Amino acid sequence: MPAGHGNTPHLEITWELARRFIRPYGTVFAAPRLIPADVPPLRGSDGRATMSKSAGNAISLADPPDEVRRKVAAGVHRSGSGANGSAPRN
Repeated sequence: MPAGHGNTPHLEITWELARRFIRPYGTVFAAPRLIPADVPPLRGSDGRATMSKSAGNAISLADPPDEVRRKVAAGVHRSGSGANGSAPRN
């Protein structure tokens, strides 16, 4: 699984759970392994911090399509401006 360095602890826990399952039941699935990827952290929709539910700047997979569009459009993009060309919110 390609993952940034910040996800290593999550993968280690997943690997341990998979190993505990595989031991009594056999190889039903392959245990995950980390493929280090040099990727920057995913910024939240506000552009200031990493994406986090607690910070209120995350886009959830459960969000309805119109909510996802709203969050993406309001987000800060590579150019540093919002999707509509406006300056980022501070």
